[in-house]
Amino acid sequence: MVYRFISANWKALIFTCLVLYASISQMDKVDSPGIFNFSHADKIVHFFMYLVLSLSWLGGMLKFYYRRKKKVKLYLVGILVFIYGVLMEVLQFCLSTGRSAEFADIMANTLGILSAFVLFKWIKKQQWIYRLL
Repeated sequence: MVYRFISANWKALIFTCLVLYASISQMDKVDSPGIFNFSHADKIVHFFMYLVLSLSWLGGMLKFYYRRKKKVKLYLVGILVFIYGVLMEVLQFCLSTGRSAEFADIMANTLGILSAFVLFKWIKKQQWIYRLL
């Protein structure tokens, strides 16, 4: 069961670890590309990180439960990703020097999660997601 869960969700697990690393590492030493040299550019990064994180978990969980012919309550994925995002902000506040937790980051994360659900519902309606499984 654990092996099947990991094989269905390995992409989501890797991306979850990448988000953890990006959240608690010292990003002030990283040179940002020229396209991110404007005010609140990090909010766009938060939005897309949590969009991709949510989509990867939604796809993985659909794949995991689709093969078992069980229904999954996918809204639980959104709740867990939201909690994960809040925990990442708390870790930034507690562990990271030079990084700060911001309510606007949580809002950008939430918008990314909600957008992932809208996009996932559209993709699922198109039926081509099942070809990727």
